[in-house]
Order: sequence, then structure tokens, then C-alpha cells
Amino acid sequence: TLAHLPYFTATASNAGYTWWSHDIGGHMHGVKDNELYTRMVQFGVFSPINRLHGSNQDVMTKEPWVYTGGSGKIAADFLRLRHRMIPFLYSAGWDTHRNGDALVEPMYYEWPGMSAAYPCHGQYLFARQLIVAPVVTPADGRGLSATPVWLPPGHYTDFFTGDEYEGGDRRVMMYRWLDSIPVLMPAGSFFPLDGRRHTNRTDNPDLLTVAVTNGEGTYTLHEDSPAGQADTVFASSCGVPGEQNVTVTVQGDAGVIPSRTLTLEMRNIMSGSVRVLKNGEEQTPVVHRDAYLSVTLAPVAVGDRWEVTVADTTDPREKRNRHLLDTLQRLEAKSDDLQLLYNRLKKQTHSEARREIARSFLSKREKSRMTEGW
Repeated sequence: TLAHLPYFTATASNAGYTWWSHDIGGHMHGVKDNELYTRMVQFGVFSPINRLHGSNQDVMTKEPWVYTGGSGKIAADFLRLRHRMIPFLYSAGWDTHRNGDALVEPMYYEWPGMSAAYPCHGQYLFARQLIVAPVVTPADGRGLSATPVWLPPGHYTDFFTGDEYEGGDRRVMMYRWLDSIPVLMPAGSFFPLDGRRHTNRTDNPDLLTVAVTNGEGTYTLHEDSPAGQADTVFASSCGVPGEQNVTVTVQGDAGVIPSRTLTLEMRNIMSGSVRVLKNGEEQTPVVHRDAYLSVTLAPVAVGDRWEVTVADTTDPREKRNRHLLDTLQRLEAKSDDLQLLYNRLKKQTHSEARREIARSFLSKREKSRMTEGW
């Protein structure tokens, strides 16, 4: 059933069913399965309506805390992510109402001239800013699931893992542990989230976090209140080689958006120099560097225009080695063996590392996960 639902939901848009719900977690009878429950919740989080539901049985419930072994904790994290997506989902609803654009659409809506866009039933567009490929098959004995994903032309970054992929009308097998599914951000896309991480509030947030991928693109966040309506327009462009420009323009009724702190998470960039302008005047950049570089803008209000320029100084090998280490740290094996493997890999070229991984003691899926995106 879960394997059919991504296709079912995306194709329903062809008939005008753009806000569709399913019985997340199953409805009648069946067998309790912690992994399957978590995978279905993850699909529900990236669905038009996320509605956990079940039959009237005392022993069968959908609350995350009754699912053990970490599966319920992961489901709870995804449910919190869903709540943080309210600005994004509300804006997508506005686009559906005004323009007829569906939140979930088949791949051929964006690439109608490519034959491969039609049979890839396990993935879909999400508000035209993401490509989502829910995991619908069980993991192997080592905890890794395998999901085939069709990549159109372009460059893609996974929202959860940070993995990067070059498209070009090709299929890639993506391997994930239980805590993530492939959610790909095309170059130049924006994914806004409520920056208030632990809240049940639904008002327009005074903290907003926006994941950004370098490239060319635009996105408009629609918000409203009794005071009227306002739009925050994001635009991404590439300047000179290695330079990324992001503009944020706020327009509309001043009473809609609170005085806001907005953080741009540059998901492709680990380090770089930053220049910030507000309404044409130079600002002191507020920058945080972790797995990726973040730039915080404050206060952001109606009438403002912010310009952020980032000169990317990321070392490609450092980015690759971080991916290798993130994978190796998850594996169950002798720590000395894993450390020796990492010590060799981090000094090698791509081709040398690929050969080293191929002859290593890792399982087939673990080897594929190590070189995913290469």
C-alpha cells in the first residue's frame, strides 16, 4: 500500500485532487511494524494532508511513543518538521487557490518533454521546490534501504544528508537509514521553515529559517493575517565563478509580518566570505559555520530589500570527506578497521577512494552509500 501511495497522490493532481489525505500508519487490521510505520509517517509529512489514523483497536495506536527501537523518536522528529513547514505549506495552499498549482505533482509537470519523467512513480514534485522520493521498501540487515530516483538535468542537494548529485536524465539508487528519505533541492530552490523549533503556534513566525541551494531560482512566500497580505520574494543567482547571490524582498501590508529574524542556510556552501546589504547599505554579516554556512538577517520587515553575496571557499575534498565520515560513523564494525579505512580514504583522490571502497570489508549497500553522489 505504501509503495502505491506516492504515485496515487501525485497522479490525483491530474484530476484536480490537490489536497489529499491517507490513513498514515494504516487503517484496518494488519501487523504492527515499527519501520513501516516510520516510513509511512515520513511520506505523510511530505503529503498534502498528514493524517495519522487507525481502526478502533485498543492495542493499535499511532502515537510515536509506542514505537520502539528509535522508530518512534524519528517519527516524532518528522512530525515536528511538519509543523515547522506551516509557512511553506500555507504558501503552497495560496498558490493552489490562486493559480491551480498542486502541492504534490508528477515529475512530468516540470519535464513534460522527457519520456523518463512519466514512469518514475515513486517520486514527485513538492511545491516545485523539492523532489521527494519516499522510502517504500524495507531496509537490509544492516539498516540501509534502497530507493531508485530519477534525476532530471540539473544539480541536486539532499535536504537531510547534504549529498549532492548531478542530474542529466539518469537514475540513481539512493541508500538511507531510517532517519531520512531522499528529499532533493534543485539548484536555486528555497525551503522556508518556522524557526521556532518547539512550538505549537501557527501564527506568522518572527523567526524564519530558509534552506537555500546555490544556483538560479526564485520563490515567493505568501503570508496573510487580518491586516492583509504580504509576500517575501527570494531570488538566487550566480555571479562570478564561486559566488552566490541571494536577495530577499518583502512587500505588502506592513501589519502582516512581525519584525522578523531570517536565517539563510546555504546548504551547498561550507565556508566562504559574506557581504550583506540592507536597502543598499552595508551591514555587518552575522554568520554561523557548521555543516554549512548560515547568514542571519535582522530585523526583516515589509519594505526591506536584503542582498547577500557569498564567495564560496569550500574545499571539495573536505565536503567529500565529511560525507565519508558521516557514513562510517553509522556503521557497525570494529572501530579500528573503520578508522584505518577512513585514514586512507581521506587522503585519496575520487578514483583511488572508489577502488579502496570496492575492495573493503563493507557490505554492498554500505559501499554504494559511501560513493553515492559521485
